[in-house]
Amino acid sequence: HLSRPMGILFEENFDVQHGGAFVAEINEGCSAAADGSICRGDQLIAIGEKRVSGMDFEEVMKLIVGGVEMKTKLSFFRGPAESLYGPSGASLEWLDEFVAERGEEAALVEDSESEVVPYNEDV
Repeated sequence: HLSRPMGILFEENFDVQHGGAFVAEINEGCSAAADGSICRGDQLIAIGEKRVSGMDFEEVMKLIVGGVEMKTKLSFFRGPAESLYGPSGASLEWLDEFVAERGEEAALVEDSESEVVPYNEDV
């Protein structure tokens, strides 16, 4: 979970067919920098228990900015947008299951940090 201000600049994926958001920059001195697990280029896949991968960028930003919680759980995919959204990327069903499982784990481990799913080219 990241405290506000998170210090993450999100940008819309360049290829409009993918939708979604990725980490463009991380501001020093904010909770994302202190967390250390988030990198430029990471794809945002969930906010809390809501999958946002592929969602309209404006809707994603409304969820982040409109949240009233002081801490926000973000889940990321590490790798290019094409690896997440392309033909060999994760299915919507798998992403929904992944987000649901992480939500259950977060409920059990209250102090968990942000999560990153690494991209593995060997798979």
